[in-house]
Amino acid sequence: MVMKTEIINLGSVVKNGVEGPENGAINLIYSYLLQEYGLNFYNRIKINQIGDDLEELIMRENKKIHINIRYPADPNYVNKPISEKNIIRLNIIHAALLRLAHAYNRLEVDKLEAIRNKILENNFIIDIPYKNIINPKQKDQVAKITIQPQENTFTFYVTIEEEVKGKCKILLFNGKTSDYYITALFSYAKWYGTGKVVISGKYKEVEMHVDVNKCSVDIVNLSRYEKPPFFEMMRSDISESDIEIAYQNWLNSLPPGHEDFIRSGG
Repeated sequence: MVMKTEIINLGSVVKNGVEGPENGAINLIYSYLLQEYGLNFYNRIKINQIGDDLEELIMRENKKIHINIRYPADPNYVNKPISEKNIIRLNIIHAALLRLAHAYNRLEVDKLEAIRNKILENNFIIDIPYKNIINPKQKDQVAKITIQPQENTFTFYVTIEEEVKGKCKILLFNGKTSDYYITALFSYAKWYGTGKVVISGKYKEVEMHVDVNKCSVDIVNLSRYEKPPFFEMMRSDISESDIEIAYQNWLNSLPPGHEDFIRSGG
């Protein structure tokens, strides 16, 4: 079973609040740990930091939850170090989930406390298992795709594990702090013999050819562009100008009519 990546969504409607793409890391970490601790009763939990002008509330629609929670905004929030921002984000999510636990008696408080403690003990650095690919011809040989979410990047690795040779860990991709592209790039993986794993996604724009013996990866471009547009557009380790070029190429690659729909925010 593939992990759900979008259970928690933290946002804010107050000045100097916890809004922006930097929330992606704590969202993904909590989405994973809620499943790890057996607390994945809800498909989506939207947590909104509010001010005095709005009412605190919890709204439930089937397995989707919306929580407004009042938490004081710090005028200097944007200039705070990452460590302090992480604590603020953690405190808001934890407080919201405790209220949800008391409102509907589904989430176990002791497990929520354990999740919070685990995040703190690991200093907000947690490797998240996304997909395991067992070699059908050699069962002890496993390729494991993991994500390490941080404030400014999601780092994807593949680790090859086998009883005889031990482990080989390879960097695959440094991506934006969003779950938007994960299935588009990493939803499929297949062994070829015992020396090669090919990883690809729903867009079929690139293939990542992992050489087990050399412990290396080759990114194979399947698009008609010099660089695969969507793959480049989702990277966090290139310049804004290169991302803009990739974005324009991606728009041009879409079927007629889709460009205007996306530009309009549809």
